[in-house]
Amino acid sequence: MTNNPFNKPFNTWTIDDFQDALKITWAKQDASKATLIPTFMAPPTIDVVELERSEPIVTEVVKAEPKQSEVKDTKHTRMKVFHKELQAFISTLHGKNGKLDVKTIKRAIDRLPRTHSVHTTYRAYLEKCGWKRRQRSLEKWGSMGRFWDLTDYNRISNHLKYMSRHYTECAYKTKRGHKVYKNYIATY
Repeated sequence: MTNNPFNKPFNTWTIDDFQDALKITWAKQDASKATLIPTFMAPPTIDVVELERSEPIVTEVVKAEPKQSEVKDTKHTRMKVFHKELQAFISTLHGKNGKLDVKTIKRAIDRLPRTHSVHTTYRAYLEKCGWKRRQRSLEKWGSMGRFWDLTDYNRISNHLKYMSRHYTECAYKTKRGHKVYKNYIATY
């Protein structure tokens, strides 16, 4: 080691004394951590900055790049992909009198091949919706089960409310005075 700057008064230190003080403190920290650090970890390296007295110190500002958000694979993200595919498919259909009803959409989806993107994205969405749990319960009772289709029950009308130009309309009244509503999509 060189001179010990801690023996001098602080207001008389030079740049060399500051660098020597850094070396001493790093050596003390390394010695105290040596018993705590496992053998596979290397101690930090000492970087001593050589300063020229006549040149000013200029630091460069580096702009941080924005982090790209990682999209998690959840049922909500898969549902959004399915809704985009369904919206693209519905926009190709033609309705009657400016509206497209659920029955027409179901018939058109039934005519699609099972490898169509509407079907594959819907199955991918169902995989995240507790399909493994349902599959385990079906295997317990000896049945393998299957994926539900969009045309089973009233599944398509559940998803129509997320489509653009969707609206509901009163179809008829029952004898007891209850109103029955149907889902439509405007085709203008």
